[in-house]
Amino acid sequence: MIACLGLAIAIFVSIYTDYMSELGKFNFLDNDIKTVTVGDYSIEFDITEDFWENFKQRQGRNKP
Repeated sequence: MIACLGLAIAIFVSIYTDYMSELGKFNFLDNDIKTVTVGDYSIEFDITEDFWENFKQRQGRNKP
């Protein structure tokens, strides 16, 4: 009887732990989706004078 009770408790704890883990993943994903910003998909870098001059030479003539 004690062995069956111990086994039942072990199975319950295992299932409860798995459930709480999956619930935490869902809550994290839900919060992540609600807080998406432009900064999540953009980068920032410094532009040197040489880069800017090269860009104007190559792309400037394509602009009206």
